[in-house]
Amino acid sequence: MKINGNQIKPGNVLEHNGQLWAVVKTDHVKP
Repeated sequence: MKINGNQIKPGNVLEHNGQLWAVVKTDHVKP
């Protein structure tokens, strides 16, 4: 399942390349 990068928040657990990853912080960068 794909999600938008804007939906990732601290506390989320993501599956990437068959492994589980916990989001601990996010940074906002202006292009």
